[in-house]
Amino acid sequence: MRLETKADIAEVKASVEALRQETRAAIATVKADLLKWMLGAMIAQGGLVVTLVKLL
Repeated sequence: MRLETKADIAEVKASVEALRQETRAAIATVKADLLKWMLGAMIAQGGLVVTLVKLL
């Protein structure tokens, strides 16, 4: 059985923290992209509704 040293544990903690920061950055990027797409879709939907109301 191998016992982990404090250095090993610190290395794993640092690795996990780096992964956490990368994940947060990726989530922020996806959030911004999703917001842009949603805004565009809402504008297109609004234009479609206005056009349909004018035609009917």
